[in-house]
Amino acid sequence: MKLIKLITVIAFLSISVVIVKAQRGFEDPKYRENVSQIITKPSIINSTTKSHSKCNSSTLHNQKMINDPAYRRNVEDLELQIKNRKEQTNVARRPAPYTIPVVFHVMYKNDDPEGSGTNISKEQLYSSIDALNRDFKKLADDAGIAQGNGAAMDITFCPAQRDPFDNPSDGIERINVTNQTYIDKGIQGSGNNGYSEVDLKALSKWDPSKYMNVWVVTEIDDSGADDLSSYGGGTLGYAYFPGAGTDVDGIVVTHTSCGNDPDGTNNFNLWAFSTLNRTMTHEVGHYLSLYHTFEGNSCSEPISSCSTQGDLCCDTPPTTEGDNCTPGCAGGQPENYMDYTSETCQNMFTADQQTRMYTALDGLRAGLNSSTGCNPVNNYDAGISSIIQPNGSYCGDIISPVVQLTNYGSQNLTNVTITYSIDNGPNQEFIW
Repeated sequence: MKLIKLITVIAFLSISVVIVKAQRGFEDPKYRENVSQIITKPSIINSTTKSHSKCNSSTLHNQKMINDPAYRRNVEDLELQIKNRKEQTNVARRPAPYTIPVVFHVMYKNDDPEGSGTNISKEQLYSSIDALNRDFKKLADDAGIAQGNGAAMDITFCPAQRDPFDNPSDGIERINVTNQTYIDKGIQGSGNNGYSEVDLKALSKWDPSKYMNVWVVTEIDDSGADDLSSYGGGTLGYAYFPGAGTDVDGIVVTHTSCGNDPDGTNNFNLWAFSTLNRTMTHEVGHYLSLYHTFEGNSCSEPISSCSTQGDLCCDTPPTTEGDNCTPGCAGGQPENYMDYTSETCQNMFTADQQTRMYTALDGLRAGLNSSTGCNPVNNYDAGISSIIQPNGSYCGDIISPVVQLTNYGSQNLTNVTITYSIDNGPNQEFIW
């Protein structure tokens, strides 16, 4: 029997299948009973006036907890993992910094050319990535507006450098949506106006276990965000907690709230009250399992139950929804990214919020950190994608192997050197 071993083809190609499963936590029935207010579909209003729009998070969550057993189990298990992590005394729990590859799906309309209208520019999208790193890592960018008193996150965001098929990418997909309902009303969020969320996302979606999908939409629930001349505010974005189905998992944000332009010098297409990218910061918080700080809608909360009530974080004071930079309750935390206060006063996450996000990234979101999405594709990168002949075992004396060679690089190939061995003999080379 001839054993052929193909060793190298310019660069080593590794193919792996990642199966993400909910990690079971400790079976604590009493703790499970207290996990009752996880937000499934949060929305955020960033304005200098108190929002008149309310998200339907609790209703949507309760419906999902009743109707989706898999989601319910994921939610409960995540809370048990967080509880377990908080009880650990060993601080060296994290093997490495976290990296999250981001893909923007720009769902524009009316054939808007790239860089205008609802088809916002690459520069505006990339400014959103920069601002996420600023806010999560507490960087000194933009005169230190993210350097509050909170905890810095060891999380780095990058625009995807390769797509799910290992082709070079800039992390941006642009889809000219021709559905009339979307053209007129945008995506359907928590209301009844707009194009089906599942149908819209199906037009462009990458593996949510390996990429953070961000759908940049014209408007949500017919809010009018596509016309800033008359826009008065509405739902700017929403996200799903870990454990949601692959048909919806990710973040939705209006095109006029995705980007960072504090002094207006870049002339990005942003709403006047959403120029610091704090909508995206807020929604990524939800995506990584954070509640609103006003989740309990109360100004009091027993210290003994702070980890099972409200936003389940003991270092965020109990509060109701904030207004401008004023907390809803005395002693509140209007600087927290997870409140509804103005983005100009937001500048922090807390240590307990950090624990929740890290736990999500070690559990249901672990595939993001192991993804190769942030690794650029080499200019010259070839690999054997399949062996056509021989198919299985072969016992003849003469063999003529046939393989499928795939160009994974960004440049055209004129020749490839394949290194192989027969019956574990010395390496030989074949030049194509």
